[in-house]
Amino acid sequence: MRIELLPNKSFLKQVNVIYKEIKKHIIKTPLLYNKRLSDKFGTNIYFKREDLQTVRSFKIRGALNKIIKTDSQTIVTASAGNHAQGVAYGCQILNKKGFIIVPNTTPKQKIDRINYFGKDNINIIQYGDTFIDSLQHALDISNKKNYPFIHPYDDYDVIEGQATIGKEIYNKIKPDIIMSCVGGGGLISGLGTYFKNIDNNIKIFGVEPKGAESLKLSLELKDRIHLENVDNFVDGASVAQIGKINFDICQKVVDKVFVVSNSKLSYDMIDCYQNDGIILEPAGALSVSGLEELINYFKINLPEGYNNFCNKNIVCILSGGNNDISRYNEIIELSLRYQNLKHYFILKFVQKPNELKSFINNVLGPNDDIVRFEYIKKTNKANLCFKKFDTVNDNDPDGRSSMVKWLHESNWLPSVLLAYVANINRRYFGYELVGYDNETVQFTKYGVGDHYDWHMDEDRNPFELMQNNAGEFVRKLSYTFQLSDPNDYEGGNLEFQNPMNTNEIHVIEKKQGLITVFDSRVPHRVTKVTSGTRYSLVGWVKGGRFS
Repeated sequence: MRIELLPNKSFLKQVNVIYKEIKKHIIKTPLLYNKRLSDKFGTNIYFKREDLQTVRSFKIRGALNKIIKTDSQTIVTASAGNHAQGVAYGCQILNKKGFIIVPNTTPKQKIDRINYFGKDNINIIQYGDTFIDSLQHALDISNKKNYPFIHPYDDYDVIEGQATIGKEIYNKIKPDIIMSCVGGGGLISGLGTYFKNIDNNIKIFGVEPKGAESLKLSLELKDRIHLENVDNFVDGASVAQIGKINFDICQKVVDKVFVVSNSKLSYDMIDCYQNDGIILEPAGALSVSGLEELINYFKINLPEGYNNFCNKNIVCILSGGNNDISRYNEIIELSLRYQNLKHYFILKFVQKPNELKSFINNVLGPNDDIVRFEYIKKTNKANLCFKKFDTVNDNDPDGRSSMVKWLHESNWLPSVLLAYVANINRRYFGYELVGYDNETVQFTKYGVGDHYDWHMDEDRNPFELMQNNAGEFVRKLSYTFQLSDPNDYEGGNLEFQNPMNTNEIHVIEKKQGLITVFDSRVPHRVTKVTSGTRYSLVGWVKGGRFS
């Protein structure tokens, strides 16, 4: 069904019909007055708690409506997030078969969650390295098998399903302002169409994360743009391009879009947790994080009518609560930096007695504290950086010829690299990691003729590990950090072999400063250096045995 926009009272009737169909399968989530934020901003702030929904996200509404309207007994979709869980749950309760295509990099905990909601009614297929790969594969299956494709947001039926949130809100209060997160645009399209048909004076504001503001830029340019680079911190709203249908609707129903930083968003996530006991995923907190932008907007643009504005009803849609607990260290860090409570400094001391003491006594304020301190004495720097030196020759059983040094544990660099790899792991692998264990970082030098033949960093099978009791932990992720300018050497290519097709070789781009993170079981090599010298840093991060 095509949504015809304003005026369109039939849309409200259609939402009522949809709601009767899906309400028996979803939670009628509460609309709660938040006194803390109401007092803070001098207005009436309400939370629509979609984080308490059946799959802890609003996505179930649109997915259910689409599946109900689909005659086919088999459907297909592509998603590794909240939409996938919604589709899986819909297939289970409606007894339909679903194929859910996810990238190969999808963390195991997400796959387990999808399986939990879908049970025996779904089949998860891992395909490709990115969501785009998975999406194309899902569309190929849909076209080949004639299975309906359930789009996460760019679909009229999905948009109508999300609009049922508006009905639940309106049954409680008449809002003056709706604050909605924006990813692909399904939620704000449905809410905007619903409330603008009730009263065109109801304001619809969207909130996007910085680095993924596709709707804001598209509205400003009056054209649906595609972002070349997207910040994936807010994984539930990091969309490179607003949906086509959604953009057409948003141009008519969205009054303004605000953008918030990751640090501000992290602060508000922690704030909601500590003060309200609400656990939100980053996308779920966007509407709350946009409140300050909203208030400032009205103060600047409506200074005379601001007092009247303060008596309005503002509803923030808490869109989801599927947050990964392993992310909280990063979220806390960003929150502290947003509050100016945590800073990093690199200081050079004159090497004489009492310099550090003088710094502590004379520079630190009464409310300041040092939470981490690293010190390298210049005269001992070389000894601190490297703990041993090795030459590896052609007689090595791994077929390696190179020179290596090992960074000392006290060096600052291993912890920086470990933090970076941990972030990559969170986004793409989802492994349980424990750290470097007995190894830190290897500095490698490949001169003319040096190489490293095909090998795997972790090639022990489970039986071997059990027999020789090689410890609890294995290498799970490896990385290579390119130090050399590619113009300084020839040859020395880092290459990867497809384990399923040994004839398929992937050559990594030569780029100074590029870090390549990969599963330690993937075969790889460094080809012979033909001229110049190749320098790199190599490391491995350990975790529990592969299942």
